[in-house]
Amino acid sequence: MTHSSARRLRAASLIAGLLILAACATPSGPPASVAAAQVAIDAARSDGAEALSGPELSRARAKLERARQLVPSDRLRAHRLAEEAAADAELARARSAQQRSQRALAEVQQSMQALRDELQRSAARPPGIAASR
Repeated sequence: MTHSSARRLRAASLIAGLLILAACATPSGPPASVAAAQVAIDAARSDGAEALSGPELSRARAKLERARQLVPSDRLRAHRLAEEAAADAELARARSAQQRSQRALAEVQQSMQALRDELQRSAARPPGIAASR
């Protein structure tokens, strides 16, 4: 074996070894952000966001699906889309919680108004007349 062919063999071996190391170092599964986005979507759905914040939750699902499709070819973009999906799911969850709170507030205000009306009716009755129920 000549000196130049030995150098070529060493260079080829080095390149092959580096390629093998690079292949082993590259994660094969989806980014953790994909799983986190799925958890966020599931949490929003279980909190009732589907009924109260459907568009945001649908957008989160679409981004997650797109992220899953991109995992083999563009992991960085898949990661970013998964993070956006998680944020959209959290937004859906927050908006549904806000709507539930607003409904509860409206019910409390309605109850308070009914009590005020009852107090005004009681105050307007002449003394000695019992309330008939």
